[in-house]
Amino acid sequence: MDLNLNHVAGMLGLLVVLIFTAETTHANTMYSLIQSGNTYQCTDVLESGDEASFHAENCRVRNFTAFDPQGKSLWLRIDFDGEAIPKAIEAPFAVYVFAKASSQVYLNGELIGSNGHPSALAENEVIGKMDVGFYLPTRLLKPGKNQLLIHFSSHHGYLDLHRSIHFVGLATYGKPSDFIQQNSQLALVLLGALLLGGLYFSILSFNPLQRRTSALLALMAFIAAAQLFAEASRGILSYAYPTHDLRLVAITSFAFTFGSLILGFIAHKFVRSNPWHWFYGGVISTIIAISLVPGFDGKTTLAIFVPSLVATIIVGIRAIQTKEFRLLGYFSVFLAFLITVLLTLGYFHELILYVIITLLLCYLFIQQARDYTKEQEQRRAEEKQVAKLEFKLAQANQQQSPEFITLHSANTVDKVSTDDINYCQASGDYAELFLGDNRQKLFSGTLKKLEGELPNTFLRVHRSYLVNLDKVASLRSEGGSGCLILLDGSRVPVSRRLLPEVRTAMA
Repeated sequence: MDLNLNHVAGMLGLLVVLIFTAETTHANTMYSLIQSGNTYQCTDVLESGDEASFHAENCRVRNFTAFDPQGKSLWLRIDFDGEAIPKAIEAPFAVYVFAKASSQVYLNGELIGSNGHPSALAENEVIGKMDVGFYLPTRLLKPGKNQLLIHFSSHHGYLDLHRSIHFVGLATYGKPSDFIQQNSQLALVLLGALLLGGLYFSILSFNPLQRRTSALLALMAFIAAAQLFAEASRGILSYAYPTHDLRLVAITSFAFTFGSLILGFIAHKFVRSNPWHWFYGGVISTIIAISLVPGFDGKTTLAIFVPSLVATIIVGIRAIQTKEFRLLGYFSVFLAFLITVLLTLGYFHELILYVIITLLLCYLFIQQARDYTKEQEQRRAEEKQVAKLEFKLAQANQQQSPEFITLHSANTVDKVSTDDINYCQASGDYAELFLGDNRQKLFSGTLKKLEGELPNTFLRVHRSYLVNLDKVASLRSEGGSGCLILLDGSRVPVSRRLLPEVRTAMA
């Protein structure tokens, strides 16, 4: 399979169609109790969540952003007004808790649900899900003041995250995934496009002429697909809360690998001397930047931003050195990519990241197709020149010292000068040789075998004919096929398939 613009354009067109035809879930209304109510935190509270316990010395009003149950057991109390719930949220209701913790939820003193089993002791904790929704009976919700109590514990995580509680609030009862990643269908479309691109370039990598470049593009597509799946897995899979740490590590690792591959691709393509110096320098700079940033969102951003910045510098330097117009396209695309990252820092890790990555890869796919097409055209032109030189050399040798072929018959052996042969025609298991002066000889072998014994001045013009190009007067095209007129007036048919090759040979 060869790489060409039609293939890549088809893939890009399919991607655009799928993106615009994918059904994306409309945003569902959620009422955040974190922002709307008063929050209190306690460390030792009766298992019933007795209200008096929240006025003990170990309890205090707490800003929710500082609430962290990692490695401990904590109680959270939120007071809220039932009449403040938006009208867009319709019954049946549910309390949603998106947190890296096990939890139990009480409303107005009554238990409405458990996610695992929280406990002050790690060995007594039952690990819960990362994202859960608890059905809220309408009878428990008061028009005025309501009290929500949540018992959290998080003893089994692998990392100490800066923020372990993401959301506590009310919404219409449904699946938690309906509220977490609401463009999951579009994410699956992008995932399919990336996997398709990776598979396509994996097949192309078997071509020795483009093995390294195609392999790099395939790896980039597969790694981007793996990162997208890790990102979307929260909305697809209902995983236990410790898995969230592993997911964050996976996303950052895939981002680092993708960024490194982008840098390696650009360095290999545009750096003529010591490309590995740029690659190692960019990778080391990325590792340093990642280690200095505390949050995983920042780490993931830098894992892609830093190597892309180095790649942009490489393209810019190369453009200045060579003044090639096509490099301005690479430079502009990478610069736009960097600017987009900076402008979307607040929501860079949403679906927009993967839309940008997919578009960037599509651009690289198209450029690679153009470069490969240009290389193929140049290679074909060189092959034509070589073929012409070989023919001229064979023609000169034939004129100076004609070659001979040996013909065996029942009792005789004849030697025939190849310069005397006008053309050859297949005749079953034999081949007829048409010589000057209307003479004919019979070769005891197939036309293919005869072709191997004749010099390069002979060309296959039909599955049944070989012609000595030195004996050709003209070529006529008739209805898509052709006909060679020889110097002695003989006519030899030319097949439609071989007509372009014959034209080239006679040019």
